[in-house]
Amino acid sequence: MRLWLLAVFLFCTVSLWAVVYSQPFAAGHGFAATQSGACDTSLTAADDTVNGNPVNSVKTTCVGRNDAPTSTWKKALTWEAMGVTAGNNVTQVDGKYDHAIIARSHTSTPATGPLEIWNSGDAATCMASDPEAQLVYGSGTGGTAWATRDATGAVNVNAGCQASTTTVTVRLAIRPNTGNNASASTQVNVDNLVLTITEVTPSGRSRVILSRLEMELQAIVVD
Repeated sequence: MRLWLLAVFLFCTVSLWAVVYSQPFAAGHGFAATQSGACDTSLTAADDTVNGNPVNSVKTTCVGRNDAPTSTWKKALTWEAMGVTAGNNVTQVDGKYDHAIIARSHTSTPATGPLEIWNSGDAATCMASDPEAQLVYGSGTGGTAWATRDATGAVNVNAGCQASTTTVTVRLAIRPNTGNNASASTQVNVDNLVLTITEVTPSGRSRVILSRLEMELQAIVVD
């Protein structure tokens, strides 16, 4: 009887559920862009209050010949700030986002992504792999309709980043490649970043409760 009750209790104490962090890039979203590479004429990363899915997004625009810069939009925050219960551990994250080429004057192959989650120092990944790999658009001109990038399922979180109090850096890149013309211009936008975060109760908490239950059941058996 005692072993059967313990087995049932063990099953019940392994609590697992998901919370959803959604970023529609409205005013005050807190993401900021860092640039890698340059454009011959200009490289601009900014909020876009005109274009979005349906409204508001962030954009990166490059003007110049055959340029291939990368603009990485970043925000550092704790798991708890994204909705995770205090004291729980984060085990997996499934990410997705919306994207579109708003303008592309000359033939080029822009890209969005990867979507990444790094540590608080923005120095190393917190994930077993990127929640979404880079997406490269086909060669061409003109814009594209809004679409959702959601090619990857849930990805495991590295052990050192699992505590609910951990500060992580959410990163989403835009690469607005331009064509072979001095006045070539490309604008790429992203919107509606969503992270589905799996959290669990710490195993240590379950062990303590089980230990207490076993002692209580032993007392009942003795009685």
